[in-house]
Amino acid sequence: MTAPLVHTLSIIIGALQLLVVVILLLFYRTNKNVNVFLIFIVIYAVIKSFYIRFNTSETEMYFNTNGIGFSLLTFFAVASSYLYLKKIVNNEKMPNRKDLVHFVFPVLWTTLVYLQSFFGLIQEKIWVIVRNVNVSIYVVLYAIASMLVLKDFYRNRNKNAYSTVHYSAIKNWVFIFFICMILINFRALLHFCFDFDSIGGLTSQFSAIMKTIFWLVILFIVLTTPEILFGYEKLRKSISNDPEKISGNQIMKRGTEYYLNNKSMDSYFKGKSLECLVFLLDNNKQFIQLSELDGLFDSEFHTTLPTIKKRRDLCLKEIQQVLSTRLDVPVDSTIVKSSDDSDKRIKMIKINPELLSFG
Repeated sequence: MTAPLVHTLSIIIGALQLLVVVILLLFYRTNKNVNVFLIFIVIYAVIKSFYIRFNTSETEMYFNTNGIGFSLLTFFAVASSYLYLKKIVNNEKMPNRKDLVHFVFPVLWTTLVYLQSFFGLIQEKIWVIVRNVNVSIYVVLYAIASMLVLKDFYRNRNKNAYSTVHYSAIKNWVFIFFICMILINFRALLHFCFDFDSIGGLTSQFSAIMKTIFWLVILFIVLTTPEILFGYEKLRKSISNDPEKISGNQIMKRGTEYYLNNKSMDSYFKGKSLECLVFLLDNNKQFIQLSELDGLFDSEFHTTLPTIKKRRDLCLKEIQQVLSTRLDVPVDSTIVKSSDDSDKRIKMIKINPELLSFG
């Protein structure tokens, strides 16, 4: 990949990143998926993309004395990716004083780099090893810390009704963000430690291609997902103000009857499926134990418990598939699942409140 092509791709990616920054800032207050750490990460990415345009080497941005400030921002970006995950998982919007601890080491390390560049405190060969080991440990530790945050997030997803709804709302995005940040950070780490620009050839080209692919993937996902760009609150208001969609994307209730796409539920569901769905809708404000549904699938003949459970599960699967198709939402987001606080073996469900519009 020639230098002009690398520069052109950097400008294109930088322009897309800048567009994302502008949109995130415009809807910052109403977007639960956005906090200052995510905005900083994208702004840093914009600076890096345009910075490369005026430098022949990506690694030079870290090695060059003039790039020490950029090196500091890079350390901040790694810590910010962890803090972003931690905040969004805990449904926290604003940073606090404890978060500042994560930026102490980058400042101290950058100061040491600055002193080394001017005074040569450590022999160059030893310094290169110290530098690479230190940066590698820093990136790996934050990757592990992010993994632990996600582990707790998935483990506690059924802690209570609030946790379950929050988990259903952000689970896909946090997983995508984590994977993309891991790939982007480790690609940059390898490029930095092995100085691929000096090696040149296919190695440097492959690294540049991977960086471009990783960023294009995450930008494509963000730009094509309104929930991430604008937030659920903004999205709900837009839908509610659209006369053509006022009842098309949610389950409506008129009197005692339920409607989907302006048609009664019996247009889409029959028999036990309709009976089961109506039962869930009638009790939409609370979680229902799966065992409470078993009575709907019993018959006048002797029926074993495994048979009842199989009928129940098939019925719920059908309900999810139809709602997913008619409401144009992921299958997993149609029904919220949880567990009883006193006994985790007791499974509970309810229709996702985001799909309901009962006035």
